[in-house]
Amino acid sequence: MKRSFLLLPPSRLLLLLPLLVLPVLTSAFVFPGFAQAQTRLMPLGDSITHGGQGYCAYRYELWFDLQNGGYNVDFVGRFDDTNSGDPTAAWYPDYLTTFDRDHEGYWGWRTDEIETIAMAAATAGLPDIVLVHLGTNDIGQMGAAGVTSADTNLRAIIGNLRSVVPNVTILLAQVTPIGPGSSYFANAAQVGPLNAVIAAIAADSTSAQSPVILVDQNSGFDLGTMMQSDGLHPNLLGESQMADVWFAVLDSLLVPGNIPPTAAITAPTDGSTFAAPATITITADASDSDGSVTEVAFYADSTLLGLDATAPYEIEWTSVPTGVYALTAVAEDDSGASRISSAVTVSVLPFTGGTPLTVPNPSFEDPVRTDSQLASGPGVIGGWTFAGTASTFTGIFNPPEESYPGAGGNGTPAGADSANVAFLFHNGGPGDSVSAAMLLTDTLAADSEYMLTVAIGRFLPDQPYAFSTYGGYRIELLAGGTVIAESVDEIDPPTGAFRDAYAYVASNGVNPGLIGLPLSIRLDISAIDAPRSSHFDNVRLARNLIPTGVQVAGGTADAGGGESADALLHASPNPFNPATTIRFTVPRSGPVTLAIYDLRGRLVESLIDGEFRAAGTHRLQYRPDSPSGLYFLRYTRGHHKRTERITLLK
Repeated sequence: MKRSFLLLPPSRLLLLLPLLVLPVLTSAFVFPGFAQAQTRLMPLGDSITHGGQGYCAYRYELWFDLQNGGYNVDFVGRFDDTNSGDPTAAWYPDYLTTFDRDHEGYWGWRTDEIETIAMAAATAGLPDIVLVHLGTNDIGQMGAAGVTSADTNLRAIIGNLRSVVPNVTILLAQVTPIGPGSSYFANAAQVGPLNAVIAAIAADSTSAQSPVILVDQNSGFDLGTMMQSDGLHPNLLGESQMADVWFAVLDSLLVPGNIPPTAAITAPTDGSTFAAPATITITADASDSDGSVTEVAFYADSTLLGLDATAPYEIEWTSVPTGVYALTAVAEDDSGASRISSAVTVSVLPFTGGTPLTVPNPSFEDPVRTDSQLASGPGVIGGWTFAGTASTFTGIFNPPEESYPGAGGNGTPAGADSANVAFLFHNGGPGDSVSAAMLLTDTLAADSEYMLTVAIGRFLPDQPYAFSTYGGYRIELLAGGTVIAESVDEIDPPTGAFRDAYAYVASNGVNPGLIGLPLSIRLDISAIDAPRSSHFDNVRLARNLIPTGVQVAGGTADAGGGESADALLHASPNPFNPATTIRFTVPRSGPVTLAIYDLRGRLVESLIDGEFRAAGTHRLQYRPDSPSGLYFLRYTRGHHKRTERITLLK
């Protein structure tokens, strides 16, 4: 590999002195300047490099520091894991996506063990730069003898790396301190002698062709705030400290390249819902700090929807079918670099066939006025009746502006289509509630599934009769007075902001005893203390045909003996909160696997793990503790696999 060389000015060298000790320079000595072409970095070490116990090690933050600095680098190594599987997702959100996980970290290994694999690691990775942090296990397991052992083995490791890549640059770290929490603490006093030996190795081993640069990972590392409870492994703050020290050295060696642009979808917002066939306008912001954005590509999952080369970046996605989609935008700059935005999940409500029954909320006032974006066709609301436990309460349609300034009537709060029905708790107390009931002009039909969507919100807290919290809500779909589906949730909107909480309630219409009976909807909203008020809006009930011959309630299926019956995998409601019912068909008795995965392909929960299931249709309820988002429900039977996207809205 050819390299260009860059002689560093003295001012650049002086900036490094607080963080690293440089080898003695001769007049002919130069540092390699890694520029333009991708530079291969190999993290080589023990558990502090490997990561585990929910942590990823310094590698994660260092990678993104280098990316944000515009450096074109590639982490190399034969491993891409931590010692305990994937780290805590909330701490490392991009671990499985844009983070380069490759490394040569070995949990619990001493330098004599690393010496045996150093040549193979270099052969596989062909690194330009190797980041070495080793010796902690030597002194932890061997005491003072470990210092002598590390001296011999670190020199051998450097020789093995050079035997494969003669001009490799080695960043040799003095190790982090050892604190109480493990048996290693008995040998914590050996950290000082070990680091003195490491400094001597760097000075003795460096050369013009293959520099060895001493990196001080010890001085700024605070045991009280930067270490896990075991006294050996860095916590998040410690990982950040180590990454900063590594980056300061690399920043002196690497020549910045092009910094990728940034992209963010601004509309629609995450969790937005639409009615099929939908038209969705997608807009994005994109910018480039060291150039210009040439185009923005819009994707739904992995499907390219369109390109826009001019700001404001926007496309219109038409005739969108029922489903849940992860929307992303990819910005590309004038140097060919690109970056993907965070995903925005949207749901297009199912409407697959049959005669629709829609409650679009137009008949809350006279003359009829449709206010909901989901509305289609005439309203079928015959009127609402109110009841409650509060000592006094009122239910009103379209509250006038003088009663709810900025909330109802002629004024509409931000984020709401309107405030069509309000519950007023004039003297409501904790646990008191007001309910509204409405009888539909339709009856429960066979071989149908009903999806009820209700948006529940609150008025601005600084307005009259407004409130900052309330106890929650219950939505029920009834047939002949019998509850056939319900959703119960507790909502605590943030103070000072309007918020809608969407409830989805679905029910199949195959119960023979209820078919033909009138449908009704009931909404209950409870108070915390008085005075309180709330509203609901966007009431929509859609009736869809479900496959004929499938008796969900009875747990049987007309599979016809064919393998195609495996295709019946369905979660309803979807989107859902807090629970959904999953039904799946097993055409032949045998082992079945049913599992939930997130967008990055990580297993979230195993619902059925290779368990025997008899032939027929089965149902189970899924009530996750996971955060809101898009997930994948995967069914496996032998070689047959089916996947359905599901969305949890909290």
